[in-house]
Amino acid sequence: MYYVYVPPNGAFGAYAAGAYAARRREEERQRREEESLTRYSEADLEQDWQFKIVHGDFSTLEKVQAVMQEQAAWGWIFVEKFYGRRIRFKRPRSEEARDAERSGNPYSTKSEAAGAGCASLFVLALVVTGFVCWVVGTLT
Repeated sequence: MYYVYVPPNGAFGAYAAGAYAARRREEERQRREEESLTRYSEADLEQDWQFKIVHGDFSTLEKVQAVMQEQAAWGWIFVEKFYGRRIRFKRPRSEEARDAERSGNPYSTKSEAAGAGCASLFVLALVVTGFVCWVVGTLT
């Protein structure tokens, strides 16, 4: 259960609170889905692989290829794509030894190559909707 402050006499506040609660429920659903879909084989676990899921907008082949190239610089290997928002990668644990020679964070779960993800677009839509509600409220 999520508790959200709703400002008095504010249609936008009520809308924003509902949108926030819906967003939190969706994030929790996605987290549970990731856990249920990401089963690791005995062979993967025996061979000492590291795994990560990268989040972003992977709606086109070009974006997927850009992210695969970005992650390959850290030794990550493409495993699978979950819908258009998440990609699972793996790499041998031995790649850790080379991390000091590379710049950036090898364990980052956000992709620079994928561009703005769903969360960024959601926030933008929420801000625009709030502005429209405010304008309509001041005109009436």
